[in-house]
Amino acid sequence: MQEKRSSPRHQVSIAGKLIAPDMSRCVDVEIKDLSEDGAFVAASSTIELPERVYLWEAAKGTLFECTIRWHKLGKFFGLRFADSLGRERRRALIEAATAPPRAPLVFKAGARKAHRPGRRPPGIVLERTVG
Repeated sequence: MQEKRSSPRHQVSIAGKLIAPDMSRCVDVEIKDLSEDGAFVAASSTIELPERVYLWEAAKGTLFECTIRWHKLGKFFGLRFADSLGRERRRALIEAATAPPRAPLVFKAGARKAHRPGRRPPGIVLERTVG
């Protein structure tokens, strides 16, 4: 079967919320699939929503206006982004969500000497671990 989407989908796992425009209904969701044109989300509970909703994503705290294209069991939703201005923000979100994880910072203590206030004490080194 040939893919009909105009932009590629990316598997992600981002916490978010679906919100009715009048703020009368809201549900926690996990964004599972994301493209520049839409998203697939799974709700934490069954909910009935209007055709037009807002998708808030927790990774960057951005709100997107969406149209529900399909739903299954009131818990799984296929969304199409309605706002063309958010395309750059969506692209940045996709890049951040699919980038390889960075190694954590590790503090290594060395010889301590007197230091000036507001500066890192000598001998404290920040390194990224590779493992």
